Amino acid sequence: MTDDTESTIGPHQTARVLHDVRGLLSPAVLQADKLTTHPDPQVRDAAECILNAVEQAVQRLKDLSPPKPG
Repeated sequence: MTDDTESTIGPHQTARVLHDVRGLLSPAVLQADKLTTHPDPQVRDAAECILNAVEQAVQRLKDLSPPKPG
């Protein structure tokens, strides 16, 4: 199976999806960020895991976008 995402989604649509996904994930990021200061090290580790997963997902979406002219 090939990845033809770029051929079916334009740059404006990709940017819009990235913006929407960031908005949807922002409450989770805010809560995970708060948990990074929790006294329990397991909770802190879980929070870091959540933050890393969100960052990776957002980066994958960014990678779908064509480079900005500049």
